[in-house]
This record gives sequence, C-alpha cells and structure tokens, in this order.
Amino acid sequence: MLHWYTSLKSFLQKTVILDANKSAILLIYLTISVPG
Repeated sequence: MLHWYTSLKSFLQKTVILDANKSAILLIYLTISVPG
C-alpha cells in the first residue's frame, strides 16, 4: 500500500512539473506572439 502511494505521489509530482513547464512555454509563446 505504501509503495503504491509513493509511486502515485511521484507520478503526480512529475505530471505537475510537466504541466507547469507546458504552461510556462505557452505563456511565453503568447506573450511573444501577441503584440502590445
């Protein structure tokens, strides 16, 4: 049970980090693309 929880927690942390990177890239892209 504990091992399963640790694996899930680590998976969620990786997913959150990846989503944060995508969001940052998207935000930078929009900032560069949209004038003003």
